[in-house]
Amino acid sequence: MALNDIWPCQENESSNTTACSRPCKKCCRCKPDKDRAIITDEICGTFDTHLPVPVPLNIYHVDESIRPFGIVSTISFYYGQGDPTLITVLVTYYDLSEETIIIPRGNTITRTLRNVGSLTIQTPQASGKYCLNIHYK
Repeated sequence: MALNDIWPCQENESSNTTACSRPCKKCCRCKPDKDRAIITDEICGTFDTHLPVPVPLNIYHVDESIRPFGIVSTISFYYGQGDPTLITVLVTYYDLSEETIIIPRGNTITRTLRNVGSLTIQTPQASGKYCLNIHYK
């Protein structure tokens, strides 16, 4: 998926502003925003859900008051060691739908997702690494 394809525009001839409004399924930014540069934030770190760390462990959360439209995130989770053979990462989207990602011990899972509201590790007694590349305008 090309990053330029993630913000489809619909021309609004009656104004010189964004043609879509919240909430929408195919949010876009049109005149004058369509020429804005794509910004990428990279957030990387380690996680450890061994006691006394509470589970679920929130890794990422978007502030509802400032969330931009059209966020595309590439997320990678590596499960290094722990008691369970699998860990679970819960992805919650802007529309509050959820998806579960299961990661076997010793493996990395990478996914590209749109409009992620939060990422939460659901499994106790596990440690590993994560990296989030978040693209937005």
